[in-house]
Amino acid sequence: IYYSVLFGTVLVAFCAVLVVGLSGAVVRRAVLSLGCGGLIAGALLAPYMTPYRQARTVVGERSIGEALVYSAKPADYLAATPDNRVYGALNAGPHEKQLFPGMLAILLALVAFWPPISRQRIAYLVALVLVVDLSFGPAGVSYEWLREYVVPYRGLRALTRAGGVALLMVAVLAGFGWARLERTEWLAR
Repeated sequence: IYYSVLFGTVLVAFCAVLVVGLSGAVVRRAVLSLGCGGLIAGALLAPYMTPYRQARTVVGERSIGEALVYSAKPADYLAATPDNRVYGALNAGPHEKQLFPGMLAILLALVAFWPPISRQRIAYLVALVLVVDLSFGPAGVSYEWLREYVVPYRGLRALTRAGGVALLMVAVLAGFGWARLERTEWLAR
């Protein structure tokens, strides 16, 4: 449920960036395709929603305090897993809060933004910024608004899990960066 809610939220911002400036016909096709995908995802998630609603009646909404305890902090993005041979010494927190993607991934993600910069790269950057903010829970900018207006956010406790989606965005951006390096003359030699 967590990843569905978090990824769905990020997907809205991601798609909004992608459709800016496109023709009406292209936007309509994109909305239709995403709508069909959303219906399929909803049908697949429906069986999980009944136990979730039942648990919500028993447990109730998660408190802001709970969400804060289980949210990431900026330092968690520098915490590697203890068994990591290169960065293991950076380990500074519980398993879910070890969100360091590695220096190579970070550097390649930065390379992705050498001009020219495509709309897709900007969309992934917007998604990355949003999901990192979501991982901070109540200490972030967007959580309170989402908690107020998007009901599933009231049941989320471990918002640090948004860090997993952030790592996915870094991986995609690192892929763009690597593709850019492959096209450079000095790497092609």
